[in-house]
Amino acid sequence: MRPRLRRTTIIALGLLPLILATPTSAHATDGEFSYRVGLTPYTLTDPESGECINLTGTTEQRPARAFRNRTISTATVFENADCEGAWRSLRPIIGLDLLFAGRSVVFS
Repeated sequence: MRPRLRRTTIIALGLLPLILATPTSAHATDGEFSYRVGLTPYTLTDPESGECINLTGTTEQRPARAFRNRTISTATVFENADCEGAWRSLRPIIGLDLLFAGRSVVFS
């Protein structure tokens, strides 16, 4: 019985690095994140976590404003596309910022 346990343990320990090295898929955060570009409202529903999202409808001259984070994750809004430049974090569920202007967001 002991040699079998030892062999199983060795196999399990050998497979551990392979399991840990396997890339995991991105996970969506639950909830909605909304913003406005001018008077036009936009909403992201269950956005992906950990991925930079360029906000639809934004340009350098017309960034998004009136952010409302109703997801279960912290939303970090960046002033430029591709999650670059100054940023502001919005807490989960109650995050609200009417003044900051941004063009991209990432959820943690």
